[in-house]
Amino acid sequence: MPFDFSQVKDVHLVEVLKKTPHLLRYLETYTTQGNPLPIFTDQLKPEHKKLKEPNVIYPVSEQSFIHINPHTTSDDGYMEYVIIEPDLPERKIMDMADRMFAAKSGNLDPPVEITERFNMVESYIDKNITVTDIPIDYSKLGDAYRLETLPISKKDYPGFKYHFSTKTSRYWNFRSLSCRFKLGRYINYWSRKRLRNSQIFWCSEISTISWSRRN
Repeated sequence: MPFDFSQVKDVHLVEVLKKTPHLLRYLETYTTQGNPLPIFTDQLKPEHKKLKEPNVIYPVSEQSFIHINPHTTSDDGYMEYVIIEPDLPERKIMDMADRMFAAKSGNLDPPVEITERFNMVESYIDKNITVTDIPIDYSKLGDAYRLETLPISKKDYPGFKYHFSTKTSRYWNFRSLSCRFKLGRYINYWSRKRLRNSQIFWCSEISTISWSRRN
C-alpha cells in the first residue's frame, strides 16, 4: 500500500521525503504496522524531552536520520533509536569503487580533519563517478584499477555516495595512501607500483587494508 501523503501536515517533511526514498520506505512500513506518524524536526529541542513517549525523527546528515521510537515490541521499557540510512548498493559496485579509489588516491594527501576528508572524498566522487539510467554490466567494465570513471545507476547513486563517502572518509587515515581492497594479487600489484617504501598492515576490526609511509 503506497504511503499516504495526506497524513503529513508538515510541508518540510514532504519535501524531505521526496528527496530521500529510504526515509519514505521506512515511514511507509512503520505506519502500516499501525504506528502513528513520527514528529519530524531538524534538531532535537527541549520540548521534545518533555514528551512522555517521544516519537521523533531528526536528521544527522543529508541522507541519514535517527528515529526515537517508543512503539517497540520489547518489554524492557526502553525506547528504540533507529538509524535510517540509504540501502547499501550491491557488493560488486562497492568493490569496484574501492579498487578504483585505491588506484587513484595515491597522489592525494588526506586532510587530518574528518570534515575536510569528507569534502575531498565527495570531490573525488564528483570527478570520477558518472550517473546513468543505462543498465550496467560490471563484469564487462574491465580492470577497475585502469578505469577513468565508474558508472553508477541513478537508483544506486544515493546509497553509493552515502556509504562510500562515509566509510572512505572514516577509514582513510590521514597517514595512509589509500584503503580497502582485497588480499591477493592486489597487494602484489601495489607492492610493485606503490608500496616499496611502505608498511602494510591488516586491520580486522574494520576489514580494511591500509599502509603508512615511513618517515
